[in-house]
Amino acid sequence: MGAPGRRQRWAERQNERRRTAYDTAFAAWRRDDDAARRMLASAVGFRGIPARDAPAYVQLRTGETLLWTAAGVSLLESTRQPGLQAPGYAGFSLYHTGGGPAPVATVVDTGVAAVTNRRVIFLGRHRREWTYAKLVGLSHAADGRASLMRVTNRVRVSGLSMDAGLARGFRFNVALGIAESANDRPGFVAHIQRLLGNHQWSRPQPPEPVTPQQAPLLAGFGPATLAAAAVIAVIALCTVFGLAAGRPTDHTRLSADSAPAIVTHSLSASSSTAAPVVPPSSAPVVVPAAPPAAPVAPPAVPAAPPAPTQKRTASLCGAPPNPYGYNFCGGSRSYSPPADICSYFECINNFWNGVGYMIQCKDGMVSMSGGRSGSCSYHGGNLRTVYKG
Repeated sequence: MGAPGRRQRWAERQNERRRTAYDTAFAAWRRDDDAARRMLASAVGFRGIPARDAPAYVQLRTGETLLWTAAGVSLLESTRQPGLQAPGYAGFSLYHTGGGPAPVATVVDTGVAAVTNRRVIFLGRHRREWTYAKLVGLSHAADGRASLMRVTNRVRVSGLSMDAGLARGFRFNVALGIAESANDRPGFVAHIQRLLGNHQWSRPQPPEPVTPQQAPLLAGFGPATLAAAAVIAVIALCTVFGLAAGRPTDHTRLSADSAPAIVTHSLSASSSTAAPVVPPSSAPVVVPAAPPAAPVAPPAVPAAPPAPTQKRTASLCGAPPNPYGYNFCGGSRSYSPPADICSYFECINNFWNGVGYMIQCKDGMVSMSGGRSGSCSYHGGNLRTVYKG
């Protein structure tokens, strides 16, 4: 099968890879979305675990409601005084942002933990609690497992570490408990709604299929075939250069015996006969220099100098000059612009958070939310597509 068959197979492989990557990304996004919607429902309607079902070790106080409890939790004590965020639900995120280093802290105990609408409780060999009224610092580590808390009645910063699956529920319920203790549950609900809305913009989009016409010239050839072709090309080049190196040039010096006689012609205006042949000898042969040529009269009318050649530049149809040929004329949509594109276009603040293709808003700024509902909503609406050159 020829080139069309190779290109077709290349396109099929590329489309399969893109579809697999999209399916993986969408499954992860969907899991986060489902978890966020469950949290939103809990923030609206969850009123805590009934007192009759609360473990005895919690020892609920008057007006206190149990929100969450789990075993297999480690008690941490920090070996330094890290900077923590202000307590509250503003720093709570529905989504785990990825791995990261664990805090510099020491595990001092293992036991069970509980979260109520008044405090966080740990019970192991030691009993520890962090009351929201005394809480002045709260940070969740990027490792998705540890949380550190600072309270006014304790010198050292301490906290809890647990399995990443438990940690998501712990963080949510701590944020809910802080909001509940401040009588600000509606504010927490609104915070989660905003996070959930932002999450919709990060939804992966199905990839654009590639066609056989987009296949590179050598698509479909295996590594062995390409290596063999490279070897043949090198041999061919060596052969060409070898033949060129073995060919005598016009400047090859001949022996004195085989050198042709040098013939001179009279430059006298009165005679056109040839001078006698000079026999070869050891003495140098002197050839008289030719007289300077007569000057040529200039033309009556001097010729006009040629017009300078102007470098033609492709029209960008009003787009700012840029080395990538991005324009408003036409072409293909840009789903992955270069990293420095905002050096040439005026980008909106959350440009790189957009999930779509590059567009220009009516206020002149550009966004990456082309094709999405609500794009450029804060910039006067959509104006036109920014095309790749």
